[in-house]
Amino acid sequence: MDAFLARHSPERAIADWVEDNSEVYGNAPALFDMTGSVAMTHAEVADRVSALVREFRALGIGRDTRVAVCLTDGPETLTVLLALMSMSAVLPIHPTAAVDTFEKMVEKLDISVVIGAHRPVSAAWKIAEARGICYVAVETDPSSPAGVCLTPHRRVDNPSRAQAGLDDVALYISTSGTTGSSTVVAITQRSLDRNVATHGALNGYGPGDRAICVMSFTYLFAYVRASLPILQRGGAVIVAPGYRFADMQSCCETLKPTSMTATPTILQKLLADCDARGWRPEPGVLQRLHATGEAIPDTLRARLHAMFGARLGTNYGMTEVSPQVAAYGSEEQFEPGAVGRIVTPWCVDIVDENGAALPLGSVGRIALRGGYVNAIVGAEKETRFDQEGRFLTGDRGFVDDAGILFIAGRADEVINRGGEKLDPKVIEQSLERDPDVQRAVVFGVPDPKLGQKIVALIVLRKGATRSVQDIREGAGTQIAGWGMPERLVVVPDVPTNANGKVSRRDLSLRYADA
Repeated sequence: MDAFLARHSPERAIADWVEDNSEVYGNAPALFDMTGSVAMTHAEVADRVSALVREFRALGIGRDTRVAVCLTDGPETLTVLLALMSMSAVLPIHPTAAVDTFEKMVEKLDISVVIGAHRPVSAAWKIAEARGICYVAVETDPSSPAGVCLTPHRRVDNPSRAQAGLDDVALYISTSGTTGSSTVVAITQRSLDRNVATHGALNGYGPGDRAICVMSFTYLFAYVRASLPILQRGGAVIVAPGYRFADMQSCCETLKPTSMTATPTILQKLLADCDARGWRPEPGVLQRLHATGEAIPDTLRARLHAMFGARLGTNYGMTEVSPQVAAYGSEEQFEPGAVGRIVTPWCVDIVDENGAALPLGSVGRIALRGGYVNAIVGAEKETRFDQEGRFLTGDRGFVDDAGILFIAGRADEVINRGGEKLDPKVIEQSLERDPDVQRAVVFGVPDPKLGQKIVALIVLRKGATRSVQDIREGAGTQIAGWGMPERLVVVPDVPTNANGKVSRRDLSLRYADA
Protein backbone atom coordinates (compact mmCIF):
# COMPACT_ATOMS: atom_id res chain seq x y z
CA MET A 1 0.00 0.00 0.00
CA ASP A 2 2.73 2.49 0.98
CA ALA A 3 4.78 1.40 -2.03
CA PHE A 4 1.93 2.31 -4.34
CA LEU A 5 1.49 5.70 -2.73
CA ALA A 6 5.25 6.34 -2.99
CA ARG A 7 5.12 5.67 -6.75
CA HIS A 8 1.93 7.60 -7.35
CA SER A 9 2.36 11.32 -7.94
CA PRO A 10 -0.92 12.96 -6.89
CA GLU A 11 -0.21 16.14 -8.80
CA ARG A 12 -3.02 16.26 -11.34
CA ALA A 13 -5.38 19.18 -11.55
CA ILE A 14 -9.06 18.34 -11.95
CA ALA A 15 -9.14 19.18 -15.66
CA ASP A 16 -6.12 16.92 -16.27
CA TRP A 17 -7.49 13.74 -14.72
CA VAL A 18 -10.95 14.27 -16.21
CA GLU A 19 -9.34 14.52 -19.66
CA ASP A 20 -7.04 11.54 -18.94
CA ASN A 21 -10.08 9.45 -18.02
CA SER A 22 -11.67 10.28 -21.37
CA GLU A 23 -8.70 8.74 -23.15
CA VAL A 24 -8.18 5.76 -20.82
CA TYR A 25 -11.75 4.73 -19.99
CA GLY A 26 -13.64 6.33 -22.91
CA ASN A 27 -17.05 4.73 -23.25
CA ALA A 28 -17.06 3.08 -19.82
CA PRO A 29 -19.91 4.32 -17.58
CA ALA A 30 -19.02 7.24 -15.28
CA LEU A 31 -22.12 9.00 -13.88
CA PHE A 32 -25.74 7.96 -13.26
CA ASP A 33 -28.73 9.33 -11.44
CA MET A 34 -30.57 6.98 -9.06
CA THR A 35 -32.99 5.77 -11.74
CA GLY A 36 -30.42 5.25 -14.48
CA SER A 37 -32.31 7.63 -16.77
CA VAL A 38 -29.27 9.93 -16.75
CA ALA A 39 -26.10 8.11 -17.78
CA MET A 40 -22.72 9.49 -18.91
CA THR A 41 -19.52 7.81 -19.99
CA HIS A 42 -16.08 9.08 -18.97
CA ALA A 43 -15.71 10.60 -22.44
CA GLU A 44 -19.07 12.36 -22.10
CA VAL A 45 -18.13 13.69 -18.65
CA ALA A 46 -14.92 15.15 -20.08
CA ASP A 47 -16.82 16.71 -23.00
CA ARG A 48 -19.42 18.23 -20.68
CA VAL A 49 -16.84 19.59 -18.24
CA SER A 50 -14.89 21.12 -21.14
CA ALA A 51 -18.05 22.69 -22.59
CA LEU A 52 -19.02 24.09 -19.19
CA VAL A 53 -15.56 25.58 -18.68
CA ARG A 54 -15.88 27.40 -22.00
CA GLU A 55 -19.33 28.73 -21.11
CA PHE A 56 -18.30 29.82 -17.60
CA ARG A 57 -15.21 31.56 -19.02
CA ALA A 58 -17.43 33.40 -21.49
CA LEU A 59 -19.37 34.71 -18.47
CA GLY A 60 -16.15 36.06 -16.96
CA ILE A 61 -15.61 33.32 -14.36
CA GLY A 62 -11.95 32.45 -13.81
CA ARG A 63 -9.12 31.93 -11.37
CA ASP A 64 -9.93 34.90 -9.13
CA THR A 65 -13.69 34.28 -9.01
CA ARG A 66 -15.40 32.95 -5.92
CA VAL A 67 -18.58 31.11 -6.86
CA ALA A 68 -21.40 29.82 -4.65
CA VAL A 69 -23.16 26.75 -6.07
CA CYS A 70 -26.65 26.06 -4.77
CA LEU A 71 -28.05 23.07 -6.70
CA THR A 72 -29.78 19.80 -5.86
CA ASP A 73 -27.24 16.96 -5.96
CA GLY A 74 -27.25 14.83 -9.10
CA PRO A 75 -24.91 13.83 -11.94
CA GLU A 76 -25.38 17.14 -13.80
CA THR A 77 -24.55 19.04 -10.61
CA LEU A 78 -21.31 17.07 -10.23
CA THR A 79 -20.23 18.03 -13.77
CA VAL A 80 -20.98 21.69 -12.96
CA LEU A 81 -18.91 21.42 -9.77
CA LEU A 82 -16.01 19.71 -11.55
CA ALA A 83 -15.93 22.43 -14.21
CA LEU A 84 -16.06 25.28 -11.70
CA MET A 85 -13.54 23.69 -9.30
CA SER A 86 -11.08 23.29 -12.18
CA MET A 87 -11.14 27.03 -12.94
CA SER A 88 -12.32 28.96 -9.85
CA ALA A 89 -13.00 28.67 -6.12
CA VAL A 90 -16.35 27.07 -5.25
CA LEU A 91 -18.50 27.28 -2.13
CA PRO A 92 -21.22 24.58 -2.19
CA ILE A 93 -24.39 25.70 -0.39
CA HIS A 94 -27.34 23.44 0.30
CA PRO A 95 -30.53 24.49 -1.60
CA THR A 96 -32.48 24.57 1.67
CA ALA A 97 -30.00 26.89 3.41
CA ALA A 98 -31.57 29.76 5.31
CA VAL A 99 -31.19 33.28 3.90
CA ASP A 100 -29.12 34.52 6.86
CA THR A 101 -26.76 31.52 6.63
CA PHE A 102 -26.25 32.07 2.91
CA GLU A 103 -25.75 35.80 3.36
CA LYS A 104 -23.05 35.32 6.02
CA MET A 105 -21.12 32.96 3.75
CA VAL A 106 -21.42 35.25 0.73
CA GLU A 107 -20.12 38.16 2.76
CA LYS A 108 -17.33 36.19 4.44
CA LEU A 109 -15.94 34.88 1.14
CA ASP A 110 -16.76 37.89 -1.05
CA ILE A 111 -18.77 35.72 -3.45
CA SER A 112 -19.23 37.38 -6.85
CA VAL A 113 -21.23 34.69 -8.71
CA VAL A 114 -24.10 32.48 -7.55
CA ILE A 115 -25.05 29.35 -9.52
CA GLY A 116 -28.57 28.13 -8.80
CA ALA A 117 -31.78 26.66 -10.14
CA HIS A 118 -33.82 28.00 -13.03
CA ARG A 119 -36.79 30.11 -11.89
CA PRO A 120 -35.46 30.11 -8.34
CA VAL A 121 -37.22 30.99 -5.13
CA SER A 122 -34.27 30.01 -2.94
CA ALA A 123 -32.05 31.91 -0.53
CA ALA A 124 -29.41 31.93 -3.28
CA TRP A 125 -31.63 33.95 -5.62
CA LYS A 126 -32.75 36.35 -2.89
CA ILE A 127 -29.19 37.12 -1.77
CA ALA A 128 -27.92 37.54 -5.34
CA GLU A 129 -30.76 39.95 -6.13
CA ALA A 130 -30.33 41.92 -2.91
CA ARG A 131 -26.57 42.28 -3.38
CA GLY A 132 -26.56 42.79 -7.14
CA ILE A 133 -24.46 39.66 -7.65
CA CYS A 134 -24.37 37.80 -10.96
CA TYR A 135 -26.82 34.88 -10.76
CA VAL A 136 -26.46 32.06 -13.29
CA ALA A 137 -29.56 29.87 -13.58
CA VAL A 138 -28.97 26.21 -14.47
CA GLU A 139 -31.56 24.17 -16.34
CA THR A 140 -31.17 20.62 -17.64
CA ASP A 141 -30.81 20.57 -21.43
CA PRO A 142 -29.83 17.19 -22.96
CA SER A 143 -29.41 18.86 -26.39
CA SER A 144 -26.62 21.13 -25.09
CA PRO A 145 -22.96 19.98 -25.24
CA ALA A 146 -22.76 20.95 -21.55
CA GLY A 147 -25.91 18.96 -20.67
CA VAL A 148 -27.39 22.09 -19.11
CA CYS A 149 -28.48 25.55 -20.20
CA LEU A 150 -26.87 28.49 -18.39
CA THR A 151 -28.82 31.74 -18.16
CA PRO A 152 -26.88 34.63 -16.57
CA HIS A 153 -28.64 37.47 -14.77
CA ARG A 154 -26.18 40.38 -14.71
CA ARG A 155 -22.53 40.15 -15.74
CA VAL A 156 -19.45 39.28 -13.71
CA ASP A 157 -17.51 42.34 -12.55
CA ASN A 158 -13.77 42.32 -13.34
CA PRO A 159 -13.73 39.04 -15.28
CA SER A 160 -10.67 36.82 -14.79
CA ARG A 161 -9.03 34.87 -17.63
CA ALA A 162 -6.05 33.37 -15.81
CA GLN A 163 -5.70 29.58 -15.66
CA ALA A 164 -6.16 28.02 -12.20
CA GLY A 165 -3.28 25.92 -10.89
CA LEU A 166 -2.70 23.17 -8.34
CA ASP A 167 -2.16 25.62 -5.50
CA ASP A 168 -5.29 27.65 -6.21
CA VAL A 169 -8.36 27.08 -4.05
CA ALA A 170 -10.86 24.69 -5.64
CA LEU A 171 -13.33 24.38 -2.75
CA TYR A 172 -14.46 26.26 0.31
CA ILE A 173 -16.02 23.86 2.79
CA SER A 174 -17.90 24.93 5.90
CA THR A 175 -17.07 22.49 8.68
CA SER A 176 -19.95 20.89 10.49
CA GLY A 177 -19.25 22.52 13.83
CA THR A 178 -20.11 19.28 15.67
CA THR A 179 -18.15 20.34 18.75
CA GLY A 180 -17.71 24.05 18.31
CA SER A 181 -18.34 26.98 15.99
CA SER A 182 -18.28 26.32 12.27
CA THR A 183 -15.30 27.46 10.20
CA VAL A 184 -14.60 27.67 6.46
CA VAL A 185 -11.66 25.64 5.17
CA ALA A 186 -9.94 26.36 1.85
CA ILE A 187 -9.18 23.21 -0.18
CA THR A 188 -6.66 23.65 -3.00
CA GLN A 189 -6.67 21.51 -6.15
CA ARG A 190 -3.44 19.89 -4.90
CA SER A 191 -4.99 19.05 -1.51
CA LEU A 192 -8.15 17.72 -3.15
CA ASP A 193 -6.16 15.48 -5.50
CA ARG A 194 -3.97 14.12 -2.71
CA ASN A 195 -7.05 13.15 -0.73
CA VAL A 196 -8.85 11.64 -3.71
CA ALA A 197 -5.82 9.75 -5.05
CA THR A 198 -4.87 8.38 -1.63
CA HIS A 199 -8.37 7.14 -0.82
CA GLY A 200 -8.72 5.57 -4.26
CA ALA A 201 -5.39 3.77 -3.92
CA LEU A 202 -5.96 2.56 -0.38
CA ASN A 203 -9.31 1.06 -1.35
CA GLY A 204 -8.21 -0.35 -4.69
CA TYR A 205 -11.05 1.24 -6.66
CA GLY A 206 -11.15 0.57 -10.38
CA PRO A 207 -13.35 0.32 -13.50
CA GLY A 208 -15.42 -2.50 -11.98
CA ASP A 209 -16.68 -0.32 -9.12
CA ARG A 210 -20.10 1.32 -9.19
CA ALA A 211 -20.72 3.45 -6.10
CA ILE A 212 -23.72 5.31 -4.67
CA CYS A 213 -23.01 8.82 -3.39
CA VAL A 214 -25.72 9.87 -0.93
CA MET A 215 -23.56 12.50 0.81
CA SER A 216 -24.31 16.18 0.20
CA PHE A 217 -21.71 18.04 -1.87
CA THR A 218 -21.61 20.66 0.88
CA TYR A 219 -19.59 18.02 2.74
CA LEU A 220 -15.92 17.34 1.83
CA PHE A 221 -16.28 13.58 2.26
CA ALA A 222 -18.78 13.57 -0.62
CA TYR A 223 -15.87 14.48 -2.90
CA VAL A 224 -12.85 12.75 -1.36
CA ARG A 225 -14.50 9.51 -0.19
CA ALA A 226 -17.88 8.94 -1.85
CA SER A 227 -17.45 10.05 -5.49
CA LEU A 228 -14.17 11.32 -6.93
CA PRO A 229 -11.89 8.42 -5.84
CA ILE A 230 -14.14 6.00 -7.75
CA LEU A 231 -14.60 8.32 -10.73
CA GLN A 232 -10.89 9.20 -10.96
CA ARG A 233 -9.91 5.51 -11.14
CA GLY A 234 -12.36 4.60 -13.89
CA GLY A 235 -15.39 3.51 -11.89
CA ALA A 236 -18.93 4.85 -12.02
CA VAL A 237 -20.76 7.00 -9.48
CA ILE A 238 -24.52 7.08 -8.92
CA VAL A 239 -25.28 10.55 -7.51
CA ALA A 240 -28.31 10.75 -5.23
CA PRO A 241 -30.05 13.86 -3.83
CA GLY A 242 -29.59 12.52 -0.30
CA TYR A 243 -30.64 9.24 1.33
CA ARG A 244 -34.11 7.85 0.65
CA PHE A 245 -34.71 4.14 1.15
CA ALA A 246 -37.14 3.81 -1.76
CA ASP A 247 -34.50 5.25 -4.10
CA MET A 248 -31.83 3.00 -2.59
CA GLN A 249 -33.95 -0.11 -3.08
CA SER A 250 -34.80 0.76 -6.69
CA CYS A 251 -31.19 1.67 -7.50
CA CYS A 252 -29.85 -1.57 -6.01
CA GLU A 253 -32.29 -3.60 -8.11
CA THR A 254 -31.62 -1.81 -11.41
CA LEU A 255 -28.08 -0.34 -11.39
CA LYS A 256 -26.59 -2.89 -8.97
CA PRO A 257 -24.05 -0.67 -7.18
CA THR A 258 -21.11 -2.49 -5.63
CA SER A 259 -20.18 0.05 -2.95
CA MET A 260 -21.23 3.09 -0.93
CA THR A 261 -19.56 5.55 1.44
CA ALA A 262 -21.65 7.26 4.11
CA THR A 263 -21.67 8.35 7.73
CA PRO A 264 -22.33 5.61 10.30
CA THR A 265 -25.70 7.25 10.98
CA ILE A 266 -26.80 6.76 7.36
CA LEU A 267 -25.52 3.17 7.32
CA GLN A 268 -27.43 2.50 10.56
CA LYS A 269 -30.54 3.99 8.94
CA LEU A 270 -30.09 1.72 5.91
CA LEU A 271 -29.85 -1.32 8.19
CA ALA A 272 -32.98 -0.30 10.10
CA ASP A 273 -34.94 0.35 6.88
CA CYS A 274 -33.92 -2.98 5.37
CA ASP A 275 -34.87 -4.76 8.56
CA ALA A 276 -38.24 -2.97 8.84
CA ARG A 277 -39.17 -3.84 5.26
CA GLY A 278 -37.63 -7.29 5.16
CA TRP A 279 -35.55 -6.37 2.11
CA ARG A 280 -32.03 -7.48 1.21
CA PRO A 281 -29.95 -6.61 -1.87
CA GLU A 282 -29.07 -9.52 -4.13
CA PRO A 283 -25.56 -11.04 -3.94
CA GLY A 284 -22.83 -8.78 -5.28
CA VAL A 285 -24.75 -5.55 -4.56
CA LEU A 286 -23.36 -3.18 -1.89
CA GLN A 287 -20.59 -5.60 -0.99
CA ARG A 288 -18.09 -2.87 -0.11
CA LEU A 289 -19.14 -0.16 2.31
CA HIS A 290 -17.12 2.63 3.85
CA ALA A 291 -17.99 4.52 7.02
CA THR A 292 -16.61 7.99 7.50
CA GLY A 293 -17.30 11.31 9.17
CA GLU A 294 -17.86 10.32 12.81
CA ALA A 295 -17.10 7.62 15.36
CA ILE A 296 -17.82 4.10 14.10
CA PRO A 297 -20.09 2.06 16.42
CA ASP A 298 -18.36 -1.25 17.16
CA THR A 299 -21.51 -3.20 16.25
CA LEU A 300 -21.86 -1.65 12.79
CA ARG A 301 -19.38 -3.86 10.95
CA ALA A 302 -20.88 -7.08 12.30
CA ARG A 303 -24.45 -6.00 11.50
CA LEU A 304 -23.57 -5.00 7.92
CA HIS A 305 -21.84 -8.31 7.33
CA ALA A 306 -24.71 -10.28 8.85
CA MET A 307 -27.38 -8.49 6.81
CA PHE A 308 -25.60 -7.88 3.48
CA GLY A 309 -22.48 -10.02 3.61
CA ALA A 310 -20.79 -6.64 3.14
CA ARG A 311 -17.24 -5.66 4.06
CA LEU A 312 -16.69 -2.34 5.86
CA GLY A 313 -13.74 0.00 5.47
CA THR A 314 -13.08 2.99 7.72
CA ASN A 315 -10.85 6.03 7.80
CA TYR A 316 -9.84 8.84 10.13
CA GLY A 317 -9.46 12.35 8.78
CA MET A 318 -10.93 15.82 8.92
CA THR A 319 -11.68 18.70 6.60
CA GLU A 320 -8.56 20.55 7.75
CA VAL A 321 -6.02 17.92 6.64
CA SER A 322 -5.00 16.14 3.45
CA PRO A 323 -4.76 13.28 2.82
CA GLN A 324 -6.58 11.10 5.34
CA VAL A 325 -4.61 10.20 8.45
CA ALA A 326 -5.51 6.53 9.02
CA ALA A 327 -7.53 3.93 7.16
CA TYR A 328 -8.67 0.31 7.11
CA GLY A 329 -9.48 -1.40 3.85
CA SER A 330 -12.72 -3.34 3.57
CA GLU A 331 -10.78 -6.63 3.59
CA GLU A 332 -8.95 -5.94 6.84
CA GLN A 333 -9.88 -7.05 10.33
CA PHE A 334 -9.91 -4.40 13.02
CA GLU A 335 -10.40 -4.12 16.73
CA PRO A 336 -13.26 -2.21 18.41
CA GLY A 337 -12.49 1.52 18.50
CA ALA A 338 -9.77 1.28 15.82
CA VAL A 339 -10.01 3.55 12.77
CA GLY A 340 -7.05 2.25 10.81
CA ARG A 341 -3.36 2.12 10.07
CA ILE A 342 -1.62 5.47 9.96
CA VAL A 343 -1.24 6.55 6.33
CA THR A 344 1.91 8.04 4.78
CA PRO A 345 2.94 10.91 5.01
CA TRP A 346 1.27 11.43 8.37
CA CYS A 347 2.85 10.74 11.74
CA VAL A 348 0.66 10.69 14.85
CA ASP A 349 1.76 11.77 18.32
CA ILE A 350 -0.39 11.31 21.39
CA VAL A 351 0.19 14.20 23.80
CA ASP A 352 -0.98 15.24 27.27
CA GLU A 353 -2.55 18.58 28.21
CA ASN A 354 0.92 20.20 28.30
CA GLY A 355 1.94 18.88 24.88
CA ALA A 356 4.30 16.19 26.19
CA ALA A 357 4.38 12.99 24.11
CA LEU A 358 2.77 9.95 25.76
CA PRO A 359 3.96 6.33 25.33
CA LEU A 360 2.26 3.79 23.06
CA GLY A 361 -1.11 2.70 24.38
CA SER A 362 -1.68 5.86 26.42
CA VAL A 363 -4.83 7.90 25.77
CA GLY A 364 -4.32 11.59 25.03
CA ARG A 365 -4.89 14.29 22.45
CA ILE A 366 -4.11 13.36 18.85
CA ALA A 367 -1.42 15.61 17.28
CA LEU A 368 -0.41 15.29 13.62
CA ARG A 369 2.75 16.05 11.66
CA GLY A 370 4.05 15.37 8.18
CA GLY A 371 1.01 15.97 5.99
CA TYR A 372 -0.77 18.90 4.36
CA VAL A 373 -2.94 21.20 6.50
CA ASN A 374 -5.55 23.30 4.73
CA ALA A 375 -5.97 26.97 5.57
CA ILE A 376 -8.93 28.35 7.50
CA VAL A 377 -10.52 31.44 5.96
CA GLY A 378 -10.12 34.55 8.09
CA ALA A 379 -7.69 33.01 10.60
CA GLU A 380 -5.35 35.92 11.42
CA LYS A 381 -2.86 33.73 13.26
CA GLU A 382 -2.46 30.01 13.41
CA THR A 383 -3.58 28.63 16.76
CA ARG A 384 -4.05 25.01 15.70
CA PHE A 385 -0.35 24.14 15.96
CA ASP A 386 1.74 23.59 19.08
CA GLN A 387 5.33 24.76 19.65
CA GLU A 388 6.62 21.59 17.97
CA GLY A 389 4.71 22.44 14.78
CA ARG A 390 2.20 19.65 15.25
CA PHE A 391 -1.41 20.08 14.15
CA LEU A 392 -3.63 19.70 17.22
CA THR A 393 -6.88 17.86 16.54
CA GLY A 394 -9.86 17.97 18.86
CA ASP A 395 -9.80 14.18 19.24
CA ARG A 396 -8.50 11.86 21.93
CA GLY A 397 -7.06 8.45 21.19
CA PHE A 398 -4.06 6.16 21.31
CA VAL A 399 -1.72 4.25 18.99
CA ASP A 400 -0.84 0.60 19.59
CA ASP A 401 2.49 -1.06 18.85
CA ALA A 402 1.27 -2.14 15.41
CA GLY A 403 0.69 1.46 14.34
CA ILE A 404 -3.11 1.24 14.59
CA LEU A 405 -4.92 4.43 15.61
CA PHE A 406 -7.80 4.15 18.08
CA ILE A 407 -10.24 6.98 18.77
CA ALA A 408 -11.42 7.55 22.33
CA GLY A 409 -13.74 10.47 21.54
CA ARG A 410 -13.62 14.23 21.18
CA ALA A 411 -11.59 16.12 23.74
CA ASP A 412 -14.42 18.58 24.31
CA GLU A 413 -17.09 15.85 24.43
CA VAL A 414 -15.68 14.32 27.60
CA ILE A 415 -18.37 14.54 30.30
CA ASN A 416 -17.26 16.03 33.61
CA ARG A 417 -19.65 14.62 36.18
CA GLY A 418 -18.82 15.49 39.73
CA GLY A 419 -15.14 15.85 38.86
CA GLU A 420 -14.92 12.45 37.14
CA LYS A 421 -14.21 12.64 33.41
CA LEU A 422 -16.21 10.15 31.36
CA ASP A 423 -15.94 9.14 27.71
CA PRO A 424 -19.44 9.12 26.15
CA LYS A 425 -18.41 6.50 23.59
CA VAL A 426 -17.65 3.94 26.31
CA ILE A 427 -21.13 4.45 27.77
CA GLU A 428 -22.67 4.16 24.30
CA GLN A 429 -20.93 0.84 23.69
CA SER A 430 -22.26 -0.52 26.96
CA LEU A 431 -25.82 0.48 26.07
CA GLU A 432 -25.54 -0.95 22.55
CA ARG A 433 -24.65 -4.38 23.96
CA ASP A 434 -28.27 -4.63 25.07
CA PRO A 435 -30.13 -6.85 22.56
CA ASP A 436 -33.03 -4.35 22.37
CA VAL A 437 -30.85 -1.28 21.65
CA GLN A 438 -30.04 -0.52 18.02
CA ARG A 439 -28.17 2.75 18.58
CA ALA A 440 -27.19 4.94 21.51
CA VAL A 441 -25.83 8.49 21.69
CA VAL A 442 -24.58 9.86 25.01
CA PHE A 443 -23.82 13.49 25.91
CA GLY A 444 -23.62 15.79 28.90
CA VAL A 445 -25.99 18.59 29.87
CA PRO A 446 -25.26 21.35 32.41
CA ASP A 447 -26.00 20.62 36.07
CA PRO A 448 -25.53 23.21 38.88
CA LYS A 449 -24.34 20.62 41.42
CA LEU A 450 -22.42 18.01 39.41
CA GLY A 451 -21.19 20.22 36.56
CA GLN A 452 -22.81 17.89 34.03
CA LYS A 453 -25.45 15.18 34.00
CA ILE A 454 -25.54 12.35 31.47
CA VAL A 455 -28.31 11.93 28.90
CA ALA A 456 -28.56 8.93 26.55
CA LEU A 457 -30.76 8.78 23.46
CA ILE A 458 -31.53 5.20 22.44
CA VAL A 459 -33.10 3.78 19.30
CA LEU A 460 -34.82 0.46 19.97
CA ARG A 461 -34.65 -2.47 17.62
CA LYS A 462 -37.78 -3.61 15.79
CA GLY A 463 -39.83 -5.86 18.05
CA ALA A 464 -38.20 -4.70 21.30
CA THR A 465 -40.56 -5.29 24.24
CA ARG A 466 -38.50 -4.48 27.31
CA SER A 467 -39.01 -1.21 29.18
CA VAL A 468 -36.50 1.60 29.52
CA GLN A 469 -36.10 0.62 33.17
CA ASP A 470 -35.19 -2.94 32.14
CA ILE A 471 -32.58 -1.56 29.74
CA ARG A 472 -31.23 0.74 32.45
CA GLU A 473 -30.90 -2.16 34.87
CA GLY A 474 -29.14 -4.26 32.24
CA ALA A 475 -26.68 -1.47 31.46
CA GLY A 476 -26.04 -1.00 35.18
CA THR A 477 -24.19 -4.32 35.25
CA GLN A 478 -21.65 -2.96 32.74
CA ILE A 479 -21.41 0.79 33.43
CA ALA A 480 -19.28 1.43 36.48
CA GLY A 481 -19.12 4.36 38.89
CA TRP A 482 -20.57 7.66 37.76
CA GLY A 483 -21.19 6.56 34.17
CA MET A 484 -24.87 5.63 34.40
CA PRO A 485 -27.01 8.18 32.49
CA GLU A 486 -29.54 10.09 34.60
CA ARG A 487 -31.91 10.05 31.62
CA LEU A 488 -32.58 7.44 28.94
CA VAL A 489 -34.73 8.85 26.14
CA VAL A 490 -36.19 6.59 23.46
CA VAL A 491 -36.16 8.25 20.01
CA PRO A 492 -37.18 6.89 16.58
CA ASP A 493 -33.91 8.06 15.00
CA VAL A 494 -30.75 9.72 16.24
CA PRO A 495 -30.88 13.44 15.31
CA THR A 496 -28.13 14.57 12.94
CA ASN A 497 -26.97 17.90 11.55
CA ALA A 498 -27.07 19.00 7.90
CA ASN A 499 -23.98 16.92 7.11
CA GLY A 500 -25.55 13.72 8.43
CA LYS A 501 -23.35 13.70 11.52
CA VAL A 502 -24.25 13.39 15.18
CA SER A 503 -23.47 16.63 17.03
CA ARG A 504 -23.30 16.04 20.77
CA ARG A 505 -22.92 19.80 21.21
CA ASP A 506 -26.25 20.42 19.46
CA LEU A 507 -27.93 17.65 21.44
CA SER A 508 -26.58 19.05 24.69
CA LEU A 509 -28.15 22.43 23.89
CA ARG A 510 -31.42 20.83 22.79
CA TYR A 511 -31.85 18.74 25.94
CA ALA A 512 -30.31 21.17 28.45
CA ASP A 513 -33.66 22.38 29.76
CA ALA A 514 -35.72 19.30 29.02
